[in-house]
Amino acid sequence: MNLYPIVTTLVPLDCRDFYKKALDARVIFETDWYVHLGVGSWEIGFLKPNPPQRLAVFRHARPSSRASFRKTCSSRSRPLL
Repeated sequence: MNLYPIVTTLVPLDCRDFYKKALDARVIFETDWYVHLGVGSWEIGFLKPNPPQRLAVFRHARPSSRASFRKTCSSRSRPLL
Protein backbone atom coordinates (compact mmCIF):
# COMPACT_ATOMS: atom_id res chain seq x y z
CA MET A 1 0.00 0.00 0.00
CA ASN A 2 1.27 3.47 -0.87
CA LEU A 3 0.73 6.31 1.55
CA TYR A 4 0.93 9.88 0.36
CA PRO A 5 -0.32 13.29 1.45
CA ILE A 6 -3.26 14.96 -0.27
CA VAL A 7 -3.21 18.74 0.02
CA THR A 8 -6.43 20.73 -0.35
CA THR A 9 -5.93 23.80 -2.52
CA LEU A 10 -7.93 26.09 -4.77
CA VAL A 11 -5.23 25.82 -7.45
CA PRO A 12 -4.12 22.19 -8.01
CA LEU A 13 -2.91 22.95 -11.55
CA ASP A 14 -0.66 25.73 -10.25
CA CYS A 15 0.74 23.28 -7.68
CA ARG A 16 1.37 20.80 -10.51
CA ASP A 17 3.27 23.42 -12.48
CA PHE A 18 5.37 24.42 -9.46
CA TYR A 19 6.30 20.82 -8.56
CA LYS A 20 7.11 19.98 -12.18
CA LYS A 21 9.41 22.98 -12.49
CA ALA A 22 11.01 22.92 -9.04
CA LEU A 23 11.26 19.16 -8.42
CA ASP A 24 10.90 17.59 -11.89
CA ALA A 25 7.65 15.91 -10.79
CA ARG A 26 5.79 13.60 -13.16
CA VAL A 27 2.02 13.65 -13.53
CA ILE A 28 0.44 10.31 -12.57
CA PHE A 29 -3.19 11.43 -12.77
CA GLU A 30 -4.84 14.77 -13.52
CA THR A 31 -8.29 16.35 -13.70
CA ASP A 32 -9.27 19.98 -13.20
CA TRP A 33 -10.03 19.23 -9.51
CA TYR A 34 -7.28 16.71 -8.59
CA VAL A 35 -3.65 16.27 -9.56
CA HIS A 36 -1.51 13.32 -8.46
CA LEU A 37 2.24 13.67 -8.85
CA GLY A 38 5.29 11.46 -8.48
CA VAL A 39 8.51 13.00 -7.27
CA GLY A 40 11.32 10.48 -7.14
CA SER A 41 10.07 7.59 -5.01
CA TRP A 42 7.26 9.52 -3.29
CA GLU A 43 3.86 10.83 -4.35
CA ILE A 44 1.64 13.78 -3.49
CA GLY A 45 -1.89 14.80 -4.45
CA PHE A 46 -3.54 18.21 -4.74
CA LEU A 47 -7.32 18.34 -4.37
CA LYS A 48 -9.76 21.22 -4.79
CA PRO A 49 -12.22 21.67 -1.92
CA ASN A 50 -15.67 20.17 -2.61
CA PRO A 51 -14.73 18.08 -5.66
CA PRO A 52 -17.50 16.92 -8.02
CA GLN A 53 -16.98 13.35 -6.84
CA ARG A 54 -15.41 11.76 -3.80
CA LEU A 55 -12.17 9.85 -4.15
CA ALA A 56 -12.60 6.10 -3.74
CA VAL A 57 -10.59 6.08 -0.53
CA PHE A 58 -13.24 8.31 1.11
CA ARG A 59 -16.38 6.63 -0.24
CA HIS A 60 -16.82 3.72 2.14
CA ALA A 61 -15.75 3.81 5.74
CA ARG A 62 -15.98 0.53 7.56
CA PRO A 63 -18.78 0.52 10.17
CA SER A 64 -16.31 -0.51 12.88
CA SER A 65 -14.09 2.50 12.13
CA ARG A 66 -17.09 4.86 12.27
CA ALA A 67 -18.16 3.47 15.63
CA SER A 68 -14.62 3.71 16.95
CA PHE A 69 -14.33 7.31 15.77
CA ARG A 70 -17.66 8.28 17.41
CA LYS A 71 -16.64 6.60 20.64
CA THR A 72 -13.31 8.42 20.66
CA CYS A 73 -14.95 11.78 19.95
CA SER A 74 -17.62 11.34 22.61
CA SER A 75 -15.29 10.13 25.36
CA ARG A 76 -14.09 12.55 27.98
CA SER A 77 -10.46 11.77 27.39
CA ARG A 78 -7.72 14.04 28.59
CA PRO A 79 -5.89 15.96 25.84
CA LEU A 80 -2.66 14.39 24.61
CA LEU A 81 -0.67 17.59 25.14
